[in-house]
Amino acid sequence: MKLFIVFPLTLTSLLAQHALVVGGGAGWLWGDEKVLPKMQLPAIATLTGSASSNIILKCGDSMLSYSCAKDGARVPVCATEVPYVKVTRIDPVGWASKPKASLTDIVFDYLARAPGSVENLGVRAGANLTDAVVQQTGDTVLWAPTLVRLMSGSYCFQLDRLPARAALKPMVFKLDWDPEDEHQKTGAAQLPGLAPGTFTLQRGSPGDDGSCHIDDPDAAPAWVVVVSDHAFGTINGEWQSYSADIERLEADTSPEVASTIRHAMLAYLAESAEKQ
Repeated sequence: MKLFIVFPLTLTSLLAQHALVVGGGAGWLWGDEKVLPKMQLPAIATLTGSASSNIILKCGDSMLSYSCAKDGARVPVCATEVPYVKVTRIDPVGWASKPKASLTDIVFDYLARAPGSVENLGVRAGANLTDAVVQQTGDTVLWAPTLVRLMSGSYCFQLDRLPARAALKPMVFKLDWDPEDEHQKTGAAQLPGLAPGTFTLQRGSPGDDGSCHIDDPDAAPAWVVVVSDHAFGTINGEWQSYSADIERLEADTSPEVASTIRHAMLAYLAESAEKQ
């Protein structure tokens, strides 16, 4: 006997399909199981969310974010209208500077680089650092785009490659930052041997013994894409073209959702840079 599943008429749903959890998920359950990023969910699944929690699902060629207004809100996978839940369609492929990749490519590039546990990305920003594309010239990296919200001072930073590689230790570097000073406003730091790619960046305070004490280890690190000279103009131009759409997304959804999408677009751009 075949079993047919029909959603209630009060809900509008996309065609039956599996869904992929792209980001968020803290406070969400599928039955008794916690929902985690990178999980595949069957089309007949119904999720339960807690108040103020967010989740992003890829449903076929669409991506939807769900933000709960109350505990216990029930969300059929890929539904586009749900009581007590704000549903937002996210379409980075349709933004001003259209990427050549499909939504599937963008999501794949992100999940291939994302840490194993990303459900709380964007809840608390990375100690005044900004997600950014930065330029590498020889052994020198110009960090100014990720430091723009930082007060002048002497800092140390911990740089970790994404995806994480067990054999690679974090790279620590120091620099004096002053956006008003001609010699310090580029945030230039010598990092011999650093290959371009995607990284997380955390800010710290230099210790007298040469150590770097991370100021807020529980904050979500900033994501940076280090790009070589020849590709920087193109990649950074495309990154800047997304800024207005991502700002609107944050105003319509939440910092967590916007952070996840920023990181997804940075991952896509990093992949594009590697092919240039």
